[in-house]
Order: sequence, then structure tokens, then C-alpha cells
Amino acid sequence: MASGGDANFYAMIAKAFTSQAWYAPNPDLGAPFGQVLWDYAAPDNVQFVLLKLIAIVTGEYGAVLNLYLLATFGLVALSAFYVCTYVGIRPSIAVVVATVFSFLPYHAFRGISHILLSGYYAVPLAVLLALWCSGAVGGSRRLTYFGSEHREMSRRTRIAWVVGLCVVVGSTGIYYASFAAVFVVVAVVLRQSREGWSRTGLVRGVFVIVVVAFVLVINVTPSLVFWATSGTESAVGGRGVVESELHGLKLTSVLLPRPDHRIGPVADKVETYQRVSRELGVPASEGGQAIGLIAVAGLSWLLASGVVGGKITAWLPDRERWINRQLFAFVVVALLIAAPSGLSVPLGWLGTSGLRSWNRIVVYLAFFSLLVVGLLLHWVYERMRRQVSRRLIAVQVGVGALVLMTAFGLFDQTSSADIPSYAAADREFRSDAAFVAEIEQRLPAGASVFQLPFMPFPEWGGIRAMADYDPIRGYLHSDDLKWSYGGTDRRSDDWQAALTTQAPFEFMPAALAAVGFDAIWVDSFGYDAEQIAEIRLRLGGVLGQEPIVSPDGRFIAYMLGEYSALQKELIPEGELNRIGAEILSPPTSSWEFGTPFVTEPILSAPGKFRYRAAAGKPVKLLIDNPLGPTEVIIDGVIESEGLVEFVEISTGSISEVVQVDGSTPFALELTIEPGETAVTFSAVGPETAGGFTVGGLRSDQFGLQMILNTTVLAEIESIAIAGAG
Repeated sequence: MASGGDANFYAMIAKAFTSQAWYAPNPDLGAPFGQVLWDYAAPDNVQFVLLKLIAIVTGEYGAVLNLYLLATFGLVALSAFYVCTYVGIRPSIAVVVATVFSFLPYHAFRGISHILLSGYYAVPLAVLLALWCSGAVGGSRRLTYFGSEHREMSRRTRIAWVVGLCVVVGSTGIYYASFAAVFVVVAVVLRQSREGWSRTGLVRGVFVIVVVAFVLVINVTPSLVFWATSGTESAVGGRGVVESELHGLKLTSVLLPRPDHRIGPVADKVETYQRVSRELGVPASEGGQAIGLIAVAGLSWLLASGVVGGKITAWLPDRERWINRQLFAFVVVALLIAAPSGLSVPLGWLGTSGLRSWNRIVVYLAFFSLLVVGLLLHWVYERMRRQVSRRLIAVQVGVGALVLMTAFGLFDQTSSADIPSYAAADREFRSDAAFVAEIEQRLPAGASVFQLPFMPFPEWGGIRAMADYDPIRGYLHSDDLKWSYGGTDRRSDDWQAALTTQAPFEFMPAALAAVGFDAIWVDSFGYDAEQIAEIRLRLGGVLGQEPIVSPDGRFIAYMLGEYSALQKELIPEGELNRIGAEILSPPTSSWEFGTPFVTEPILSAPGKFRYRAAAGKPVKLLIDNPLGPTEVIIDGVIESEGLVEFVEISTGSISEVVQVDGSTPFALELTIEPGETAVTFSAVGPETAGGFTVGGLRSDQFGLQMILNTTVLAEIESIAIAGAG
């Protein structure tokens, strides 16, 4: 299986399925609190059930992912075949369409790293629902072909059939379900425009959307309950409208071959185009948008037939012309919404900003295009077959053409670049397994391992050479250890951010032993060579030991057993428990602000954030203190590049004005009571209207880079000195 990045996230899900009933909650991650993934609402329960079934049979997370990925090819092909034959395409042609659709570049690009997106078998079913709403297809008890008798299902059977399709569509991801709703609306509008008023079409459309929405809600009910009881403060899933610009659907990427095409000159041309685009600052969006030449031919037909009108579709029967017209409308709407600077931006303002990657609608675009190819091939074959003298020729030519088309589609849409570096993955896997096994031999069952550097979870983006989700690798090879990584950002991992940004390395053993950790794991890819040397010097000096080193030299680990035992001998239990409680429950901060305001993480410094606001737009820092009276220090820098010369910082009876000249450091010491304390930052200067850019500060803006420190560091220092002594 592929490894690294998002692949590790889904490996975590698969590993959880092998060791417990469901993937969440997970007591082995986010130590000492455990991991609760309900902030990560995922309405993919059909896929999760399939993953769980494979986990029951295999018991190995790698096998779970690999087998399910293979299964998605079959499921996608089966779904596409069912829909093609349902609308009347001959099975032999449907096999070609289904095979080509299953092997889209999109499928290989998503792979295990986005394995839930790889399961796009709901897409053909969603298209079938849209066609049903438009009246192009009805409920049929058997496969039908053009000109054959059409036998309707009973009303009860038809409702069960539609509900079943809706359940699959609503349980295989928010993207595919949301896109389905768009096309159902388009289908209903088209039917109204064609028939003047169609109560049946409207009822069908509303029914489908309501059932899909209901299924989505059922899927995310655990998250809804969790948010109702625990709030929505977590950073998980936060999206901005601007991200739909960055992840839009690029028509050139759709039409061009994949950049790693099997034909070298073709690949070179596409790669050159992409490189020049990047140099010019054109957003690259996501990969996997190419749909292949066969689908491009179908897309070209749809666009041409829509522009020219009935002139080139006059030879098709009425029903097929109606389907062709609908597919053209679907394509146009998909392009209008998903293209950069398209309708996804105003839709985001209306509440759909969570759907940042509208380029993923390309899989619908591909199916529309391939479906019309299948319809055209079928009708051409039918016309040839009806000429008795040419029936044998039609069969021979048809079979040969279908075989060649399938072979060409697979050649065009796949690449040797899809094959992972199995040798490198195997070396990495074996090194990690051996390293974790050695740690487990030295620790008791249920021991906890603290991981450095601290990386927020999920979707942090990496630290130096560390990829996102790299810290999950220890858990993947562990049977009975608990790991600090995996606590949800701005919930259960706040204490880790506070500790790692305040405490120097030599104080880490004292703090971690006080809260019950038994080992420290260090990923050297998260530091430069000088920092690693400092870590080894300081931790080794305090602990009096050489670290365990992984076979590939990437990871090192220190055991805290002897240090912890000494600490417990020298420090009263009550004192250790008090300090441990302070470490695990630091004051946390959030912001209350008016528009415009921007918050962005500083990726090079986990736990720190940069904030921007304008004159006349005061910002409140809300500090929540879960314990008794606590001394805190707000350390930071105020930035200004023009009109903002003064910033007033106030809370309660305390007020301080900072004169800003470029980048000006500040520090504010406070004693906060239990509960919430508000600290207000107000720019003194002219008020202006307008929005923000993602880049640097405007002349009327001020910026904040800050971190919240507490006096617990001094207490950690005291027990560190005592422990070392």
C-alpha cells in the first residue's frame, strides 16, 4: 500500500477497525485523553461498513486498505454498468463504458490517500436518480433496450428502489451527495421547462433531495450530538470561500491528457504547460482532473450538440435526444459552478464553503461524457444491426471496436506512475515495525508515548520534512501502547501546544512524567540537524541515557521509567498531581471578532497563530481558564505597515497602549480567574471599509502574532531540578 500523508490517516481508520468495534473513539491516540473523531464529520458509513467487514476477515490494516481499494474498481464498474444498461445501452457496450469509467486518472490519483473518494460508485447511481426525476427513465423490472417493452415497477417497489439508491448516495461522502443534489435540481428545472408544469418531476426531485439529506444527517448524527454537548470550537473542517478558487475545476486539466502519460512527448507537453502555469502564479488545483480522450470525445459531442441544437441529434430517438439534452445541461452547470471564479464562490457565501474542492465534480463530468458515448455507440450499432445483410459484419466490427476502445482507454488513462515505490515503502514499514517493537519490549502494556515535534491533528500540512499524519506511524505498528498524537486540534491537544511552545527540551521529561507518559518519541524530520543535536544533548543529559534509534535513523526514543520513579520519590504525590493537572488543563484562547478579520496558522510554529484586523474593528481574545486563579503572559508582536500607529490592549481595569512601528513586541501579564476573561485589541487610527487579501497587511490593518504562556513553566522547572538531583 502507499504510505505518507493522507494515506496514514486512512491507515489509522483501518487499524482502528481491526482492533475495536468502530473507528471512533480511539483510546490509543491523543493520550492521555483519547481520540474523539466526531469533529471530523464523515457521512461515509456505507464505505466504513465495507472497511469494517474486510477488517473482520483480515485483521490487518494494510490488507483492509488494499483490498478495499481493489474493490472500489469493481464497485465503480458494476455501478456504471447497471446504470448504462438501465438507460438502455447494450451490455457489451456498457462493459466498455464501465471499465473506462472505473479506470479514470481520478481513481489512481485518489488511491489510498483519499480512499473514500476512490469509492465513487455512488456517482452513476446519482445520475440515474437525476434522470429518473426528469422522466427520462422510469422504474423497470428488467433491463430494457431501445424499442423494447418498458414495464414499470409497482409503486412500493419503485419507492424502495429510489430510497435504496438515495441511501448509497447519501452514505458515500458529502461531495458526491452534494453534487447529486445539484444535478437533481437541474433535472427538475429541465422537466418543468419541457412540460410547462410537472408535479411528478417536482415531487420526485424533492423526495430524492430530502431522503439524501436525511441519510446524510443520520450518518453524521454522532458528530451533531458531540457538537451539541461539547461545542464547535475545534479547528477541524474549517474552510474559507477562497479555497474554492484554489481547488476549482480547470477545463484545460480536464481536456488535456494526464501529465504522466505513457506517451513521452504528450507527457512533456502537458508537464511544460503546468510548469509555465505555476511560474505565472496560476493556481494548480488538485490532480486527477484529466478524463481521458474517450470521455473528452463524449464531452465535445455534448457541448457541440448543445450549442448547435437539434441539427446533429436529429437522428436519435426522442428519449435519447432528451437524455443528451440533460447531460449537456449537467455539464454546463458543473462547469459554471466548479470552474475558478465560478458560482462556487457565491454558493460558499450562502453556506457551502465546506465544499472547497469543487474540482471533484470532474468524476460526474466524466460519467456524463462516457454515458453519452455509450448511448451513441449503442444507437450506431442498432442501426447497423437492423440491416440484415450487414448483421454479421456489424457484430464483428462492433466487438473488435469495443475491444480496441477498452484497450485504448486503459492505455490512455493509466500510467506506470500509478505504481507506488513498493521497495521504499517496504523499507520504511520494516524500519518502523522494528523500532516500535523495541519500544514495546521496554515498556509495559498500556504505556504512553509522547511524540515530538508536536503536530496538530488533523490537516496541519507537515513540519519541515515531516508530512501530515506522519506521527501516526508509531500507532500503526503498536499493539498495546498509547500515543500523544491524534487529539483533536484546539480540543484535547491544547496542552501539547502549550507545553511544547513554552518548555525547553530539558524540562520535557519532568512535565511528561508528571502527567503519566513513559517515553518520548522524536521524529528527526521535524527538526534541522542543529536542533536534533540539541535535543539529544539536553534530553540525554537529563535522562542519563542514549536514545533508541530506528533502523533507518529517522526516529529516536527515550524511556522515562527511571526518571519518573525518581521524581515520585522526591516530589510529594499531591504536588505532582497538582502540577500535572495544570499541564493538562492550560488556559485556552479563542477569538470574538467582527468582519473583516482573518486567522491563519503559522505552519513553522505549531501552536502559534497570526491574526489580522483593521482600525475600527476591535478584536477580543477570550481566555478560558478551567482551573483556579492563574497567572498568564501574553507574548506577541504587533505589526503595522501604514496607518495604524497605536493599538490599545485592555481587559477589566488594565489598559495599555502600544505604539506600533513596523513589528513591535509586547507582553501583558495577567492574573485570570476561573472562567472566561476577555482581552480587547483595538487599533487607534482611521476607519476604512473593504476586504482583506490573503497576502501581506494593507495600510489600514494591524497584525498579531502571539502565544499564551502560563507560570506553570516555573513549577515544571522546580520538579525538573528536583528530579535531576
